[in-house]
Amino acid sequence: MSSARTDVAGRIFLTGFMASGKSTLGPLLAEQLGYRFVDLDREIEQAAGRSIATIFQGEGEESFRKLERDHLQKVAHLDCVVIALGGGALMDEPCRQLVAQSGILIYIRVPVDVILSRLKGARGRPMIAGRDGTPLSGSALGARIRALLREREGVYRTAHLTVKAGRRDPHAIVREILKSIPR
Repeated sequence: MSSARTDVAGRIFLTGFMASGKSTLGPLLAEQLGYRFVDLDREIEQAAGRSIATIFQGEGEESFRKLERDHLQKVAHLDCVVIALGGGALMDEPCRQLVAQSGILIYIRVPVDVILSRLKGARGRPMIAGRDGTPLSGSALGARIRALLREREGVYRTAHLTVKAGRRDPHAIVREILKSIPR
């Protein structure tokens, strides 16, 4: 366990595409560091009292992104914290700036084929659903994932550290992160 930190190394943000493992790796990393773990999407759902998919369907993506920005502002200055960002959070310029000023950003990079296998049949993921909320499948799902990755990859690559995850053991990935971050 590390001692309490109040500098940016005491704030670690995990980014990457949906199903890249941020919500799996985050708690493991936080435990190893003696930090608190915050899943930004879960925080939003708890505060709103409804799912992200429901927010998207009822109020639209723009309303969700505002909620995301507001919640990020609340947690970005906590000390000794690992924060899992939503896959699209950094597409918002104010969120990107806040993260850049507040801590260390780690990109969890996962190959498209692994993302596809993890998201096949996934419900509650509005960015890979049709207009009626039904999950995309087959070639439509693959095309949507590839299009979103093309939009987001440049932003993800601004991270301080990129970790290739894929089908690797989560504990091995956390060990790699721990070796690479300043402490």
